[in-house]
Amino acid sequence: MQPLISIIVPIYNVEPYLPRCIDSILAQTYSNFELILVDDGSPDDCGRICDSYATKDERIRVIHKANGGLSDARNAGLDIAEGELIGFVDSDDYIHPEMYAVLYKNMTEARADLSLCDYRSISDPDGNIFDFDNKVEIYNNTEALAMLFTYYCQVFVLAWNKLYRKEVFENFRYAKGKIHEDEFLTYKILHQSKKIVFTHARLYYYYQSPNSIIRTGFNPKKLHYAEAMEERLNYFRQQNLDAFYSQTLTKYTIWLLAFYFTYKKELKAQPESLGFITSRLSARCKEASQASGISVWNKLTYRLSAFSPSAMGYLAFQRLYRLNILSRFARILFG
Repeated sequence: MQPLISIIVPIYNVEPYLPRCIDSILAQTYSNFELILVDDGSPDDCGRICDSYATKDERIRVIHKANGGLSDARNAGLDIAEGELIGFVDSDDYIHPEMYAVLYKNMTEARADLSLCDYRSISDPDGNIFDFDNKVEIYNNTEALAMLFTYYCQVFVLAWNKLYRKEVFENFRYAKGKIHEDEFLTYKILHQSKKIVFTHARLYYYYQSPNSIIRTGFNPKKLHYAEAMEERLNYFRQQNLDAFYSQTLTKYTIWLLAFYFTYKKELKAQPESLGFITSRLSARCKEASQASGISVWNKLTYRLSAFSPSAMGYLAFQRLYRLNILSRFARILFG
């Protein structure tokens, strides 16, 4: 018999999208799962919708709890999960009917510790289900970590496009109260997995809400990304992963510069946030200008950044977010 998968759905204020999400999970061709719906104190009708579905399908378990945020809701689901395998789906997203069947098949055939798929961004809340091609690649832990610095960075860092062995979470939980919660944890899971299997099939459908914190203007919670990068640097240093430390340092320093340029006006109105960013920007630019594994040209760039963060922040912004002549120049400058 196939092992039980615990599929955990954290739910908050997504009443228009929740039925679509639940229906897509119930339609899975891999049928041996428990669906844990975590009503995270949602102020709308989500709690009632969850209870209604639970009366129709015995595989559904519902948790009603006070609001604690996405990470806290995932952790609450993990605390009661009975499956040998774990999956996550966000409540405004939905999944292909074959998603967990494919992830389990790939995991079994590759004898992998972690199985993941690609995803498709959907702006239409009624977007269609797409066909897929199960092109598979297999990585060891360091090869998987290296993917965090490629085009597939998001695919490898996200929580919800994966099938995990439950024992992974014996020592790990998501950081409560943080956005970018995946950035705090997934790299540790990749590092502690001996074998990872990845399919290019886009089996997860990520709905891009225009109202999410990440997509809107300045919010102090966006600084959580910097906290996650600081933790990642400490982890790579402790694990003697020098190449990944240097790559993270470079990527993070460019992000700090771009963030400072983008929200300079808002930061000036919030001295605590401004101090947080400028102190780390100064320290990381200085470190990057002296680090091994970084080109002489890049080191010079970071020295200039320490003296003129606004100007270099503008170029960093171009490098990260623009496809024009200036961004090409910035890419040459920052490497």
